[in-house]
Amino acid sequence: MSVDTYLKGKNTSRYQIVRQQGLEILVAFGLPRFAKSVHLETKRFLFWRSFAVAVDPLHAHGPT
Repeated sequence: MSVDTYLKGKNTSRYQIVRQQGLEILVAFGLPRFAKSVHLETKRFLFWRSFAVAVDPLHAHGPT
């Protein structure tokens, strides 16, 4: 997963903005085509806030 917290001057038009619990997360528009579900978990401890993203793939690939 790629995380970029400095977005000034960057083109974000290819992403959908999802807002949850005070966070804004940019999600690629193509993600829903390949994901069965996307789970976002946020945790807060004192001044720090962390988050985790879990994606369940639509099709599981087996060994080739």
